[in-house]
Amino acid sequence: MENSYYRQEKIWKSHNNSARHGGRLPESDATKCPSKGFEKKLIKGESFLSELVYGAPIEKGCCMQNTSHAVMAQRHEPKDSTDNFPTPPWATRALIEHVIRPESVRGMTCLEPACGQGHMARPLAEYFGSVQSSDAYHYGFGPVRDFLVYPYDALSHDWVITNPPFRLAEQFVDRALTVARVGVAILARTVFLESVGRYEDIFLRRPPSAFAQFVERVPMVKGRLDRKASTATGYAWFVWDKRQQGETSKLMWVPPCRRALEREKDYR
Repeated sequence: MENSYYRQEKIWKSHNNSARHGGRLPESDATKCPSKGFEKKLIKGESFLSELVYGAPIEKGCCMQNTSHAVMAQRHEPKDSTDNFPTPPWATRALIEHVIRPESVRGMTCLEPACGQGHMARPLAEYFGSVQSSDAYHYGFGPVRDFLVYPYDALSHDWVITNPPFRLAEQFVDRALTVARVGVAILARTVFLESVGRYEDIFLRRPPSAFAQFVERVPMVKGRLDRKASTATGYAWFVWDKRQQGETSKLMWVPPCRRALEREKDYR
């Protein structure tokens, strides 16, 4: 006889796959499960547990939402979007404290070329000798300069550190490696590590010296900082330290550090 757990799992997968393609749940009775965060659904005599995201019994005939990590990690912005998702300042401090190290950047210069409202530039200034900020759009913090076309001199700054628009991240890396004397670091979704195109254009010839994955979530909200925000998306720091050129890329984890690196002033 088929194990009931696997039978329920097959039912779940069947309905989930159906929903992904615009299908609808069959009519069913739904009752709350005593376990916090789950519901028990009774469909044609079978029961299974659904994820917390539903929050309430699904009405008869209601479409199921696909909440897989692969889907939740996607964020599609229009081509003319400013793609302004401010970086929580603690995530920038985490780069310096746990990946690059404060002593290695003391007294150096840094360029933040997608500064937005300055949420990354300010914490960088806590570590670097000087930080120059700019953005392709006016946010009232740095001058308006499109990093990809502005005539920055080659090797004009020690570091280039930024959270670039995701759709332009490859171009930002390419340009930053020309502008920076010592190193480049970009904050990007973990999936930036994927794709044949990025492998051939960047990683094959110029692999990062370090890939530092956040073990905590780094919530980002369009247009503002939100201390209470959450996200299903993973983020990592991609670092090119020219002093380590030729060495094998390091896989690193940014340890839990939000509580230690977050400041009240960050959200004022």
